[in-house]
Amino acid sequence: MRIFVCGASTSSLEREYQEVRRILMEAAETLQTSGLPVETRLAAGNPAEEIGRVASEVGAELIVVGHREQTVLARWWGGSTGASLLAHAPCSLLVAVSKGDI
Repeated sequence: MRIFVCGASTSSLEREYQEVRRILMEAAETLQTSGLPVETRLAAGNPAEEIGRVASEVGAELIVVGHREQTVLARWWGGSTGASLLAHAPCSLLVAVSKGDI
């Protein structure tokens, strides 16, 4: 398993990074316990660009992402990562929505 990390080192960002890293490692362990090979990467930047870049690097055939509803203000402020990912994805894209989000 390889972890790719880049980002700032202020104390609040460092705490957030550590929490995200912890969650990522827990997810990777769960998948490995199920017998799936896992490679994790944690990066900073535009999510769609980073996901597309990594997918190209590893020769991915499918990108799977989750979806959650956002407020109108959040969509306006941050834009649509999903729509942007469509432009950057070098392969098929599957969007997973839990029944609680429908």
